[in-house]
Amino acid sequence: MGGQHDGVLFLNPVNDQVNGVELRTEGLRDEEEPFRSSVIFGSIPALASYYAVVPKLADERGRQPVIYFETYMDRYVLPIASDVDHFFDILSHYIDMLVEDEGYRWGGRREVEFPDSVPELISRDRRLVEMIVTGRFDFIMNLGDEFQDWLARVKSA
Repeated sequence: MGGQHDGVLFLNPVNDQVNGVELRTEGLRDEEEPFRSSVIFGSIPALASYYAVVPKLADERGRQPVIYFETYMDRYVLPIASDVDHFFDILSHYIDMLVEDEGYRWGGRREVEFPDSVPELISRDRRLVEMIVTGRFDFIMNLGDEFQDWLARVKSA
């Protein structure tokens, strides 16, 4: 995963020289959601697509839910995991799906996109589903009609 432009996910580096999470988050911080309430830890290279945690939704153990959001045309936010551990678990199952995808194996063209095409994987995170059902993400989500089916599929699983 990762890389310059052909990876699915680029993680912001954090080491003794640079805190890429802080730099990316502060570089995009503005008064609008989802930037105001999130901390960006990854992105899809060359696209306005980000992965972030939402600190104000942390549970009693400090676990922060993960969101995916696009900012190119219409801003939308998809809650995709109840915490970072669940995010990487879901992502690993997605990678397993890619290995079985004929189009991806033979030409790099994916039939299944993450997270848009995998609400069934995301719905395995029962704590996330509970958070969605109880409206915890309502302040940050602005899903248009095109994602209502996705949201219903996550909730109903």
